[in-house]
Amino acid sequence: MSGTSLAHDGLALVDAAKHAAAVPKLTAALESSRSPVWLLARAKAYTALNEPLLALADANEAWHAALSRGRRQLMMDAQYRRAVAYLRLGRYADADRACVWTVHLADGGAANSKDDPTAGDIGADGVYGLDIAKAQKELDERMRKKKAGGMEAAMKTDTPEMKMVNMVLTIRGHTLKQLQGLVDKGEKDGEGIKAVASMVPDVDEGKSATTTAADKSTSATSAILTPTTTTSTAPAPANLRTQDFQTATQMTISILSKGNDASALAVHFTPTTVRIDGIKYPDGQQRDWRATLGGEIDPDHSTYHVTPSKVELRLRKKDAGTWGKSVVEGAE
Repeated sequence: MSGTSLAHDGLALVDAAKHAAAVPKLTAALESSRSPVWLLARAKAYTALNEPLLALADANEAWHAALSRGRRQLMMDAQYRRAVAYLRLGRYADADRACVWTVHLADGGAANSKDDPTAGDIGADGVYGLDIAKAQKELDERMRKKKAGGMEAAMKTDTPEMKMVNMVLTIRGHTLKQLQGLVDKGEKDGEGIKAVASMVPDVDEGKSATTTAADKSTSATSAILTPTTTTSTAPAPANLRTQDFQTATQMTISILSKGNDASALAVHFTPTTVRIDGIKYPDGQQRDWRATLGGEIDPDHSTYHVTPSKVELRLRKKDAGTWGKSVVEGAE
């Protein structure tokens, strides 16, 4: 099978949220070409599979591949993927900076590190000294104008660049809250507030995890590339379906999963995420499930309820209002 055909299949699997099945297809395709589109698709799959270091390595390489091809939109996508990876790694300063870099590119800014718009917020000790309150106020104002703009504003933002900006603004809301939490705790010298990353990605960053991943995927990739008449490929396990509804003060997410033992489930609430350890998937296997929420909750007043057919999360909103869509990143 050609690299293009493998990539086509891999991209379709990512679109269908079948991330575990997509990775070996895309890995095999990337042996023929280091396409930024394929790298970004694999980065997305790795994020969903809770492999942020691998996602970061692909996003970094994708940025350089996009630069060499003059694909500015894909460079923006790569910065966005870096922001998501840093957020998952707990590197909140770098996650916020990657959000700023994405918007910087969307606004027509230069891609070189000399024009890094976050450089003035970094102290001599490497600590990210962003004025969080000011940044949050500017973010809130931008989101308010977007909501107040109605149809006219929606038409103006219906471009790939502005869609990307809207996505990254949601991520930035999470990073600012996490940074504020570290400041409130008196954090002065930790990975979460250190500015380590460069606007022009280091292609070696995250590569320490890729050797192990390559070893794990060798057999899967070989099976794709080597024709056989005696081996059948098992279908990838399906994701869990979810339903949600919200009021001004509560978000309820129902995860359609049958046969769970309430005493065996472990549900973890943070202000911006929910993780469930050991929930049953449609194939009968127990895996972890995770969601990045569209707003901030009060973990101490959030609960869950297990029924024979679902696990229901009842999330108390920290502040009354309407949320955007939560990002579900269940394991495959």
